[in-house]
Amino acid sequence: MRTSMGLTRLQLKGFKSFADTTTIEFSPGITGIVGPNGSGKSNLSESMRWVMGEQSAKGLRGNQMADVIFAGTELRPAVNMAEVTMVFDNHDHALKSNLPQLVVKRSLYVDGTSEYAINGKVCRLKDITDLFMDSGLGKGSFAIIGQGRVDEILNSKPETRRDLIEEVAGVYKYKVQKKQAEGQLATTMDNLNRVFDITHEIKEQLAPLAEQASIARDYQNQKSEYDKLNKFVLAGEITTLTQQQAAQADHLAELKGTQAKLEAAIKAGQADLATNQNEVATLDERLTAAQEDLLANSKQLEQKNGQLKLAQQQSDYAASTRAEKQEALAQAKAELAAVTKTLATQQAELAKQTAALAENQTAQDRLANGDDAGKDKLQQQLTDLRAQTVDALQQQATVRNALGEIKKQLARLGEDTPLEAVATAVPAALAKSDQDLSAAKQALAVAEETLAGTEHNHQIGQERLDARQKQWYAALEIYQQAKARLGSLQEINEDYGGFYAGAKAVLQNKAHLASIHGAVAELIKVPADYTTAIEMAAGGALQNIVVDTERSATQAINYLKQAHAGRATFLPMNVIQPRRIPANVLATVQTMPGFIGVASSLVDTLDRYRNIVDNLLGQLLIAQDLDTAVAIARASQHRYRIVTLAGDLINPGGSMSGGANKRNQSGVLARRAETDKLADQVKQMSAELDKRQSAIKELQTKLAGLSDDRTAQQAQVSQLRTTLAEQQEENHRLHEQDALAAQQRSLLAKQQDRQAQQRQELTSEQQDRETELARVTDQLAALKQQTAAVTDQINAAELSQSEKSERLSTLRDTEMQLSQTKARLDTQVATAQEQQAGLIAQVQQLTDFLTAKDAPTSHIDTAALQADITDLTGAIDHYSQQIKTWQQDKAKAAGAVSAAQAQVDRDQELRHQTLAEQEDVAVAVDRLKNQTNTRLASLSEDYSLSYEAVQADLPADFDLPATQKRVKLLKRGIDELGPVNLNAIADQERLQKRADFLQQQQDDLLAAKKQLETTMDEMDSAVADRFLATFQAVAKAFARIFPIMFGGGAAELTLTLPDDLLHTGVDITAQPPGKKLQQLSLLSGGERALTAITLLFAILQVRPAPFCVLDEVEASLDDANIDRFAHFLQQYQKHTQFIVITHRRGTMVAADRLYGVTMQESGVSKMVSVSLKEFANS
Repeated sequence: MRTSMGLTRLQLKGFKSFADTTTIEFSPGITGIVGPNGSGKSNLSESMRWVMGEQSAKGLRGNQMADVIFAGTELRPAVNMAEVTMVFDNHDHALKSNLPQLVVKRSLYVDGTSEYAINGKVCRLKDITDLFMDSGLGKGSFAIIGQGRVDEILNSKPETRRDLIEEVAGVYKYKVQKKQAEGQLATTMDNLNRVFDITHEIKEQLAPLAEQASIARDYQNQKSEYDKLNKFVLAGEITTLTQQQAAQADHLAELKGTQAKLEAAIKAGQADLATNQNEVATLDERLTAAQEDLLANSKQLEQKNGQLKLAQQQSDYAASTRAEKQEALAQAKAELAAVTKTLATQQAELAKQTAALAENQTAQDRLANGDDAGKDKLQQQLTDLRAQTVDALQQQATVRNALGEIKKQLARLGEDTPLEAVATAVPAALAKSDQDLSAAKQALAVAEETLAGTEHNHQIGQERLDARQKQWYAALEIYQQAKARLGSLQEINEDYGGFYAGAKAVLQNKAHLASIHGAVAELIKVPADYTTAIEMAAGGALQNIVVDTERSATQAINYLKQAHAGRATFLPMNVIQPRRIPANVLATVQTMPGFIGVASSLVDTLDRYRNIVDNLLGQLLIAQDLDTAVAIARASQHRYRIVTLAGDLINPGGSMSGGANKRNQSGVLARRAETDKLADQVKQMSAELDKRQSAIKELQTKLAGLSDDRTAQQAQVSQLRTTLAEQQEENHRLHEQDALAAQQRSLLAKQQDRQAQQRQELTSEQQDRETELARVTDQLAALKQQTAAVTDQINAAELSQSEKSERLSTLRDTEMQLSQTKARLDTQVATAQEQQAGLIAQVQQLTDFLTAKDAPTSHIDTAALQADITDLTGAIDHYSQQIKTWQQDKAKAAGAVSAAQAQVDRDQELRHQTLAEQEDVAVAVDRLKNQTNTRLASLSEDYSLSYEAVQADLPADFDLPATQKRVKLLKRGIDELGPVNLNAIADQERLQKRADFLQQQQDDLLAAKKQLETTMDEMDSAVADRFLATFQAVAKAFARIFPIMFGGGAAELTLTLPDDLLHTGVDITAQPPGKKLQQLSLLSGGERALTAITLLFAILQVRPAPFCVLDEVEASLDDANIDRFAHFLQQYQKHTQFIVITHRRGTMVAADRLYGVTMQESGVSKMVSVSLKEFANS
């Protein structure tokens, strides 16, 4: 029975090709929509899918959703929206609404805005989906079936075909619910993992926090006892200090009495000292006066002695001077006599030379007047003979030249001709060329072999260089990574990463604070093996800051307060004292196996920080493992902290802490150790890089040398190849010349015959020329004799005149010599006369000096000087004796002064000591007062108690030393606990509550996970059940409808995995009439299409839809199958409203109403009515 719900109206506006508002009315039965291809009839089925929630633009044959809006044509503009409305009859409430009619509309604007509406009320897409769900019109329903669905059945795999059965079974909602459940499960798992991570992190925090809380509780217990006993200790110490103040006051009074006595003694001693000093001063004055007189007399004595010595020197000088003058007078007289004699000799010679010069001049005058007889005739004869001789000489030269030419021609005829030289030279040159060619080939071979070796070495060098460079770059990458890591660590260290806020603030600003040396971690160097142990044991104490004095610490603390930068612990170097383990205890534990040493002895630091290190680590023992640590703790009676190499701790009193961190977090020491190690590695790597780079440079240098050698050798090879080519060319040329040698030899024989005839002719001519030369030579000899005779005659005629000339020349030379001699003698005579005059004057001067009455003598009275010297010597002796006496007296007085001064100094030293002791006592009193005030202030500020109140509560058996010892032990225990986080107890409780809460959350999430997994299993079970039931119903309907559609035969649906209903596929086997049973893929095209349509009809029978749109599903059927298809539609319309888009005649005939789609205007679809009567008659 067909459901009463159906589609009553479809309205389109601006959807694809339906530009205008188009309305189609539908009625029960079969409505056919026909039209030519391309008219837009399939746009109708797509509009229905679109308004029912289709979200795929590709499913609507578009690239984007805006493609459904009419885009315009040449004649029509585009529209700005697409709108489709579907009207449903819902009076039976098949759709999830109480309204009898539902109008569903979807609109899309060009700006992308989309809108859904139900009965005019805007809604969501989800509302549309929910409306059609489980109505046969929902997602995956068979309300709209196109040719694509048929193709999907025909071409899909069995696993894909399964989706058809699932759609019919209506398991989509289960799948949606399962997907939601899977999403919830994924969210639950994410939350569970997050809770697990948070829980894990909190548990990791709880472990160290529990340790800190334990330390905090230990601190509170010890601090409580410490405060209780410390009040009594402070009161007892105040009492003791008060008593000590009284004792020191008495002692101070005694010292002041002693001081007064010393003051009196010093005053008396200073008076004696003044008396003695006055006496010494008087003696000093006397000594000074006597010494001045002594000095004056000594100076006078020195002057008198000088005057006496001068008188003696003057007397000696006068005697010496007279003797010298007498000797000079005798020498001057002798020289005067010699000069007078020489002058007379020179004057006689000068007179002689003057007479000779006059005689010479007279002789010259006589010779100058001689006779010049004629010589013309003899001179003319001589000229003629010389002309004849010149002509004969010219003729002789001509004959000799001709004779020389003949001899040259004869010599040339005796030489080898050029042809002969060539004929004999070619074979020799060819032999030499052959040798040169062989040598060139050998040299080229050697050069090429050398070049090949060099190229081979160059290639090997290049390969080595490439390998070295590759290694260098790899090492450089490692170096850069290490350097980057080092830089990061150094930045962390410089920024004091991991430090408490207060310590970090001080260290970062230490340049502006006084005397900040740094944190303990910065000032020590710990071997790598002990880093973990010392880091765990020292803990926050490694961040304690070392300063010079308490003033420096106070300044830094004030800075922290003003900046609100946190808290920090400071260690003033002037007050921190070392703490060490007693020698007997150390001797005991040193012998125990597994004992490593005292921590302070294993740490390196500067000497000035040794007290700091000994204070922090001097009572910390390091053991190999926990068992050893337990044994050492027992041996030391649990008085000292012991840490293992793994970081496990045993505290004083016996408490233990240890375990392992899940995360490897490096502490301050470990990070600084890594920084130092990495810095060394970086330095080593840098050196290694430099070394490798040097090796690379060396290889590059060698390679450059090889390149130069290769270039030179290539040039050499090229030159040798050129030379070889030239040698080969020369050798070829010589071979060609050798071929011409025979021809040249025949020519040589003919040439030799001609040369013999020429030699004979030249020999005859040579004889004639020699005869003529002999004649000319004889003629020259005769002319020579005649010339000689005439010359003799001329010489004889000119002989007397020549002698005259020669005599005159001699006289003139003599005259010149005489003139020179006379001039020299004139000069010598003048010089001798000057010497004579000078000597005469000198003799006269010396004579006058010696005869003078005032010759040099001494005028000093030596007797008076001698008397004065005697007087002065006596005075000096007197003063010397007086000075000696007074000096003795002064020495005695000075001794008395020294004794008095020594006594005064001793008294003053005693007074100084007394005053210093008074100051010490006063300081001690002040210190005792300060100590007392400090303790009073401590009672008041720390405990809000007065001294009297605490004194009143002191136990009767109070033992101050024992209590002090106990307080000191408690203080040591508190100090050894290091920085204590008092908030750790509350933080531990808070984190524990958080951990418990998260554990509960984790349990709830695990339960939710289990519930979701159970629900998903139930959904899978429901899907499997519904799938199987639906499959069986569809298979049964398919088997029943198949014979109807095919007019016989059989078909069945089978499962590929019957045991796995959630993943099994669906196979189709068919047996058309007259054929055997076979797979769908083996059927013909029409049979396959009809089989697919049959399956669709079977599905519609199992899961009827309120209406069904068939979009050309029968297009591939033949006419006979079309008739069966149309017949089945007519039978099945009782159950479903069919809207058939077709162009097949048989389908059109079966329709109750037809609509036609035309495109009268290009690009615009319109609906037209079709008369069934006219269609039936056509």
